[in-house]
Amino acid sequence: MVRLIRTAVVDDHPAMRAGLAAVLSNAADIVPAGEAASGAELWSLIERTAPDVILMDWHLPGEDGLVLCHRVKRHRSDIRVVLFSAYADDWLVGPALLAQADALLAKRAPAAVVYETVRSVAERKGPPVVDVTQEQRHALIGALDPEDVGIAGMLLLGTPLPEIARSCGLSTSQLGERVEGMLSAVSAAHGPAVTYDQGSG
Repeated sequence: MVRLIRTAVVDDHPAMRAGLAAVLSNAADIVPAGEAASGAELWSLIERTAPDVILMDWHLPGEDGLVLCHRVKRHRSDIRVVLFSAYADDWLVGPALLAQADALLAKRAPAAVVYETVRSVAERKGPPVVDVTQEQRHALIGALDPEDVGIAGMLLLGTPLPEIARSCGLSTSQLGERVEGMLSAVSAAHGPAVTYDQGSG
């Protein structure tokens, strides 16, 4: 029996949500479970649809996809998160790993790559294995406060959040606040210079 992968989409642009739903519905083993337009709708989407995988845009109104991805992984580590963006290039690899995203996908990716990515993250038991280049690592470190560099290193290695909190003597909520601050700093320092416009990310 084929295992069906319930997949939800978070994107501010209606056409992108509709397009992704249409693409996903063409795969025999992937079910479009629901959609949301912003982080404000994220948790009701999760409660309503119980997704296995969330396809989440990076550039959203309000809090961006990096911060939202981190919150999902912090509170629902059973859900896989694929960050996707028109800006899914080298600069976003490090921040995506800091957010503990399971994969990074370009919005221009063909349907076959979307299917492969969803299946891969749904089947994976551990953190993604991604080689971070020295240039990407230096860019991350340059955007962070020195006291956050150790936490960033553990996140890049895929260390579970509870283990990081214990090793740093922080509560999970304190660690969450630190990581969200790190993600905001990195995004501001190295993200593309875009002004929010519906569907731009």
